[in-house]
Amino acid sequence: VTTLRPATPFDRWSGDDWVIDEVAKRLAAIDAAKYKKCQRELKAKEIIEKLADALDLNMALDGDEARLTAWRKYRVLLNQLDINMAPDIEWPLQPAE
Repeated sequence: VTTLRPATPFDRWSGDDWVIDEVAKRLAAIDAAKYKKCQRELKAKEIIEKLADALDLNMALDGDEARLTAWRKYRVLLNQLDINMAPDIEWPLQPAE
C-alpha cells in the first residue's frame, strides 16, 4: 500500500516506486494509431467513392478530378504507414474536402 499516486495510466508499482510500463504505453500508442488510421481511411474511401461517381456519371464539378487524385494519393500514403512506429508517425496531410 502506498499513498503515492501514479503519474500516468501506464505506471506500475515496482515495490518502491511507480515506474512506467513502457510495453503497455507502446501498445496503447499503436492501438490509438490503428484507430486513427482506420478513421482516416474510412473518410478517404467515402470521399473517393463520391468523387468517382460524379466523374463516372459525367456530373463532376470543376476540380473534382484533381480532388479525386489527391484523395487517392492520400489513401495510398495512409496504407503505407508503419503503425508500429507509433507514437512517432508522420501522418500525411489530408486533402481539402
